[in-house]
Amino acid sequence: MGQAIKHDPTVEQCRTESYLWDKDWDSNHRYATQLSIVDIEARGNELLDCYRIDKDYNNWYLAVMNAGQNEIKLRAEHFFLRHKLERQFAAEDAAGKR
Repeated sequence: MGQAIKHDPTVEQCRTESYLWDKDWDSNHRYATQLSIVDIEARGNELLDCYRIDKDYNNWYLAVMNAGQNEIKLRAEHFFLRHKLERQFAAEDAAGKR
């Protein structure tokens, strides 16, 4: 069985989807909670493709990608706090475990 061939999105698809994704923010500038980290990362990968093919909108794609990465970082921070891992993290970092 053959592997699916990945096609780059068109400039129009990039611009349309990125604007729709930007609307997935709530009033606190957080992604809607129904989006998983896997979904956010997949969007980021698509935006990287858009960044590569649509140079005129590079800053826009970076802004939308950064918003997704910030959401992932916030969720990771909440995970650390829920599981009381911040001291262990700091201790290991201080010990050079990076």
